[in-house]
Amino acid sequence: MTGAVLSAHDSDQQGYGQTPSPADVFRRRPAGTAGGKGGQFQEKRNDAPAAPLAATPAPQADDELPIPDLVDEIPGWVRAEDEHLRAEYRDLWKRLNAKHRSSTYADAVRLSAASTDPAELAVLSQLQAPGVSLKVAQNPATAGPVLHMLAVGESDFRDPDVRRAAVAHPNCPEATIRIVWAHRRVLDYPGIGKTAVPSAPNTPIDVLEDAALEGDSVAARRLHERAM
Repeated sequence: MTGAVLSAHDSDQQGYGQTPSPADVFRRRPAGTAGGKGGQFQEKRNDAPAAPLAATPAPQADDELPIPDLVDEIPGWVRAEDEHLRAEYRDLWKRLNAKHRSSTYADAVRLSAASTDPAELAVLSQLQAPGVSLKVAQNPATAGPVLHMLAVGESDFRDPDVRRAAVAHPNCPEATIRIVWAHRRVLDYPGIGKTAVPSAPNTPIDVLEDAALEGDSVAARRLHERAM
């Protein structure tokens, strides 16, 4: 995934959980891998010239061993859709002027569950207050771009339950599900990708097949039902 924090309002919110996102992982993928940009997990290299008279190569130090890439390759069209969904989210958020945003925040608990305004839900989705973002993820009117940001957007405080609810939502985009599934072996995502994705209504067939091959019984059952 690509893209920085969407707007200044993301960075100044106060949060309650501490779960990283796929976007955080992208920034820490090993150098030399697809989408890798170095960072915490960057493979360290020794640039010193090899000793020409050495009879045997020196053993690698523990911190020089390559780290396996735990994130599946993400197709270009999924990355492009990720950028498109982020842009749509930004457009939704900008629809509300400062006064409307202020009144929306003031009534956040009620509106997160009851609002049918995509722009209000977009604003509330990034409000780090107890239960608000989860209610947005469960609101039937929440649009795909908002669910995308709830599931895979950058946040140091995103509750895994919010990400699961966004993936399970009927409006969740296919690209969102594919990105979450690609990160299923990383950080908090085993609890999301391997649990929420196989049962999500919009999970594509090839992802269900991958999940079934990894032993997921829900995915295997859904594939069997489709084949009947």
